[in-house]
Amino acid sequence: MQVQQSRGQFIYSFAIDGKLIPEIASVSRIKRTDDIALTGYQRPEVYSHIEEIRSYLESPQPMIPNGVVIAFDERVAFKPAKARTLKSDPVRVGTLRIPRVKDGDPRPGFIVDGQQRLAAVREAHIKSFPIIVNAFITDDLKKQTEQFILVNATKPLPKGLLYELLPHTNARLPTQLHRRRLAAELLEQINHDSESPLFHMIRTPTSPTGVIRDNSILKMLTNSLSDGALFKYRGTKDAPADVQKMLGIIYEFWRAVHHTFPHASGNV
Repeated sequence: MQVQQSRGQFIYSFAIDGKLIPEIASVSRIKRTDDIALTGYQRPEVYSHIEEIRSYLESPQPMIPNGVVIAFDERVAFKPAKARTLKSDPVRVGTLRIPRVKDGDPRPGFIVDGQQRLAAVREAHIKSFPIIVNAFITDDLKKQTEQFILVNATKPLPKGLLYELLPHTNARLPTQLHRRRLAAELLEQINHDSESPLFHMIRTPTSPTGVIRDNSILKMLTNSLSDGALFKYRGTKDAPADVQKMLGIIYEFWRAVHHTFPHASGNV
């Protein structure tokens, strides 16, 4: 079933045996490439949570009414049914064509929400278990990431993961996250620019060996953007933020810190 939610935005809803979903969708695990680019967006599996769901699925009458969310790439296409009686704006019934791929080849779908439930279905000692899927089609990783953040913003998701994803979104987010996007962008530059005095010193999900907590740096940057040295460079509705100017100020400050306290540098 295709549902048009807004101009150019379509959602596809269908049911499928949860045991088959690994054949059409995979988890886009968050990581950094060799050139420090961020890829993926999902957190690691929480095994205790998976075990609880698995035990429930193996009980006599399990039910999971909330659907999972999958982002499909452009290899997936929707073909509307020909019968006019199956169309009622904004809903159309039809067939979602999902290609089957060989083992080892990229799946056409990425799991945006529901990875713990699907992992539990995968591990459960049951023959099958139908799952409701709500899907959208896009090749844009930013759009997938935005939906992941919006779906999980009110859940107990690791804040470090959300903050590391923020610079890679464009959409309007919940106010609290929207305010921290610029600070998160600066944090990413500070931590992954080889010229930075804090290069790889900030601990994040993709840089776990750092010695400074990401939230500490994020608070410093947020406060400075709000009413500190970075305030006048944060941009307006008519002009973008001067990121390079802000980085220059931050780098100069932390170089001075390293010069003043050389024995403490790297041992926070």
